[in-house]
Amino acid sequence: MLRVAAALLAALVALSIFVLIKPGPLPLDVWAHRQFAAHRGSSATAVAKAITFTGSGPFVYPMAILAAVGLWQLRGRAAGLALLLTVVGGAGATGVLKVAVGRHRPAARDMLGTAEATLSFPSGHTTSGVLLFVGTAMIATITATAAARAAALSAAIVWAAAIAWSRLYLGFHWLSDVVASALLGTSALLICAYVLSAVVVPNWGRDDEGRRRMAPAGLPDPVRAHPSEGHRVAATEVAGGGLPPELGGRAAGG
Repeated sequence: MLRVAAALLAALVALSIFVLIKPGPLPLDVWAHRQFAAHRGSSATAVAKAITFTGSGPFVYPMAILAAVGLWQLRGRAAGLALLLTVVGGAGATGVLKVAVGRHRPAARDMLGTAEATLSFPSGHTTSGVLLFVGTAMIATITATAAARAAALSAAIVWAAAIAWSRLYLGFHWLSDVVASALLGTSALLICAYVLSAVVVPNWGRDDEGRRRMAPAGLPDPVRAHPSEGHRVAATEVAGGGLPPELGGRAAGG
């Protein structure tokens, strides 16, 4: 997992350097920009504007807080904090790359909606969409069945891809901008998943909070449900040579 994340980060660095030393959009950027501009329609434009809003700051940050609170309740404190740190960290990394690369956006006349004059590389909307939606699905289903996990992740990835499409369709970004965001977001999530699986998940069953979240349905195990109950049962077994009479054992001294 860390090797894949490192490979993605290396690709991101290489792309960033290439964009930095080559002024203007790449040939593939220009081609994609023209293709989107030539196939616009009123209905698709309305859909794209609605989708792109879900990658904006006014939507992402309140939703990240709500999702973190939900994950805190569902999976524990570490899960909620992991999502918040990943979203905030991704936004910070995006800002650093924007300033470092300094690429300009497509011409304002090609943008559908309020023109944006901020720097273009990478796409903040796309990075936020990947981290919020895919990150929430990844953390929420970390102990779910393979089928449930695949379904949740697939839906989240489709929505993040839709945000990337909307940024290109509306003319706010070049293709390489959203590619860089996908590399950044995916690598951040892989690092987050590694930390959770290696550090957090093994410890979820070691405290009362973890027992409540990880315990399977059915009759409660005395030690898992309440450690003090398990200790009392064990103490009775040692003192009386077995289970207490009400649980089918023999009476002490009998």
